Amino acid sequence: MDQQRTDTETDERKRGSQETRQAQIIEAALRCFQRKGYENTTIDDITAEYGLSKGSIYWYYSSKKDILIAVFEHMMSELFEGYKLQVLSDISPKQKLINMLRLFVGMLLENHEACRPFIVLMGVAYEDEDLRKRAAELYKEAEQQIEEILRQGETAGEFIVPNKKLVASLAIAAGEGLLTRQILVQDLDLDEIDREAEAIVEGFLMLSK
Repeated sequence: MDQQRTDTETDERKRGSQETRQAQIIEAALRCFQRKGYENTTIDDITAEYGLSKGSIYWYYSSKKDILIAVFEHMMSELFEGYKLQVLSDISPKQKLINMLRLFVGMLLENHEACRPFIVLMGVAYEDEDLRKRAAELYKEAEQQIEEILRQGETAGEFIVPNKKLVASLAIAAGEGLLTRQILVQDLDLDEIDREAEAIVEGFLMLSK
């Protein structure tokens, strides 16, 4: 019994160490991509930023493309986790949509520079089937979360959205456009968008009838 407990604790420490090491690699790559761009960044650059051997990077990621995917998934994971919490919460469906918009805007406000790899990823994905497939999976996951809230809204009699999939797709496209514009032009008043989140969601729901 004691040996089993010891083995379990050892495995947990190994997993924790691996997760920490991967997070360090992702942060180093993110800084390099921001500073030099994806195409001009090499594994050697990430190694120098990371401060460990190239072999330690290849232990976790087989290519620079795999690191880029990990960077993007890291960026999205906290946002998606917040979305999931909204789907499962006890508040009204409309308030869930408002909170999701505010989570997205909050990500841009708090971590604007970290969103730049999104543009890089889109450019690389245009030429890479694996990345396009991964992007499609992320789009589908986000769409399903929004569709579920729209179904909850109908069940609660709060609003009616005949084509939930289309509305969810348009909502994601709007968010993607917001993200792209803010990264490239930086001319949006994100604080105002946050303040007007309720009116924006209400207007979107009215247009979707």
